[in-house]
This record gives sequence, structure tokens and C-alpha cells, in this order.
Amino acid sequence: MRYIAFFCLFFFQLASAQDKTFYLDDNLMPASKEAATFYRVVKDYEKEQPTYTFQLFYKTGKLKQEAISTNRDVEKFEGQLLAYYDNTQIEKTEMYRNGKKDGVCKTWYPNGSKHLEGFYTYDGKQELLHVTKFWDPKKIMTVSEGNGVCEFVTENLTEKGPVVNGLRDGNWTGNHVGPDYSFTEDYEKGVLKGGVSTDTDNKKYLYVELEVKPEPQDGLNKFYEYIGKNFKPAKKPEKDGKIILAFIVNKQGTLEDISIYKGLDADLDAEAIRVLSKCDKWKPALQRGVPVRAKYMLPISIQKP
Repeated sequence: MRYIAFFCLFFFQLASAQDKTFYLDDNLMPASKEAATFYRVVKDYEKEQPTYTFQLFYKTGKLKQEAISTNRDVEKFEGQLLAYYDNTQIEKTEMYRNGKKDGVCKTWYPNGSKHLEGFYTYDGKQELLHVTKFWDPKKIMTVSEGNGVCEFVTENLTEKGPVVNGLRDGNWTGNHVGPDYSFTEDYEKGVLKGGVSTDTDNKKYLYVELEVKPEPQDGLNKFYEYIGKNFKPAKKPEKDGKIILAFIVNKQGTLEDISIYKGLDADLDAEAIRVLSKCDKWKPALQRGVPVRAKYMLPISIQKP
């Protein structure tokens, strides 16, 4: 999740021969053109340059998001990000620095009414949202000058709690759908002190981090050693380069839906998929202590002999 250009978002434009289009599913993972929910255009992808314009479109052709990235292959945003609902209303504006949210942010409801004004800070470990003003769907301001109550509602998540001096403070509660669980958690000056989630079987999960990324059982360094030992293409690479694999780590830690996000050639790409498909289970991602499916992008550097 930078100030705003309010203009028509139906983009009918001629694509440069040096642009590159990526077709993506609901999770922003690679998909066929026919099955894609979104598509991303990276402007002047083939040029070597310090920054690249990322435009994410709904499959209808309406612009969903636009930002500048310092990496042509993955999102490492710098400066202003603008996002839009599929009805073309502005959804949010955020500022980024070195790929992290850091600076002024504003959000709106789909009908165009104000939702939130505030800013992010990044302390080297986490992005911290400071809420200055907050409005409920009935346009009633529930946070003023950084103090009040926020209730965030998305398709899968509802959470509510007090804000003091712009930061979450005290007890917050909420519910999540898919996976289904309720939670209660305690904050102090915006920092999560601890929480407990309860699923539909009344199983409880304690946590001190909202999200934990999936990772190999013995860490990434050991995993890359495994890749190096087992990567045996039928023919030797003819050039240096990088393959980027995309996949899902399921709740049990099994890797699923392995695909190539960026490839080098058919033989090397196939070998990368083969090796990854043979690896051991990973530690699954955790969301409020609950194991969840998570997407992952893994770069593999290739060097010619």
C-alpha cells in the first residue's frame, strides 16, 4: 500500500517494442493470457536504466496500479504509487523509499469518499502506519488528529481497535475469511506485543508477528546449495543470466504451481522447474500464527562455464 492525477483510466496506448507484458492471476502469479485476471506492463523493459514504470491493469484494460520500480523483474518501488478500483475511482496513494512504504498515504472508498489520511515510517524492520484521520463508510470521522477508533474492512479481513497519537494502541480484534479465524491482539505505540488467533475448530495460535514468510527448512543458503548440486541441464548454458521461478508454498509446506516468471531458454527453465519440484517441504507462511498458502518468487543465477 504521493499525489494524485484524476484522469480517465481507460488506457488505449501503443506498446513499445521494448515493453514487456506479464499475465497474472488473482495472487499476481504467472498465468496464461486466457486465464489471467491482471496483466502488468513494464515500460522499456529491454533497456538498461535505473528505474522502470510498472503499470498493472485489470483484464478489462483499466489501470489498477502505477509505480516506478528500481528492479525491472520484481516490485521494488520508489516514489509515488497510485492505485485504482475497477470502477476507475482512486483507491490509494502511497510513497515508497527503497522498496518500503515510507511517507504520506491516502485511501478512498470505492464511491470516492475519503477513507484514511496518514503516513508510513520504516525503521529498518517494519512499515508503521500512522493514522491522522479516518472515516467510516457513512462518512463519519472516527479518528481526528491521530486519536479515535479505526475499523478496517476488506474482502477477507475485518479488524477494529483504538488509535492513540496516530498508532495502534491497546486491544484490537477482528476476523479473517479464507482461512477462517478470529483474533485478538495487543499493541503499544504501534508495535504488536502479542496476539492469539482461534480457528473454526477452536484451535488457538499464539503469535508476535502478523506475518511470517515461507522458507526452506534449513534456510535459503542451504537451499541454494541444493539447487547448485542438483541443477544439471542437458546442455551447458551459453550465457550468464537469471531465472526467476514463481510458486505457491501451501499450508503443509509443499511447493505447488511452479512456473517460470522470467526464463533464459527452454532447457534451463525446464531444469530449474525439475529441481525445485524435487525439493523437500518448506516451512509454511504464517498469518497471525495460522499456516496459510503464500506466493514466492525465487531467483536462480546462471553462469556459463
